[in-house]
Amino acid sequence: MLSLRVIDARTKHVMALCSLTQETRLIHARHVAFLEMRKR
Repeated sequence: MLSLRVIDARTKHVMALCSLTQETRLIHARHVAFLEMRKR
């Protein structure tokens, strides 16, 4: 069985990755919206 410390570290890593992807999506969405505005 894995130690709690290892599980905790993995959980934090996964949570960090999730928040990172959310931020990236927001930045990407803003960038796309900006490009769409420039086209018009």
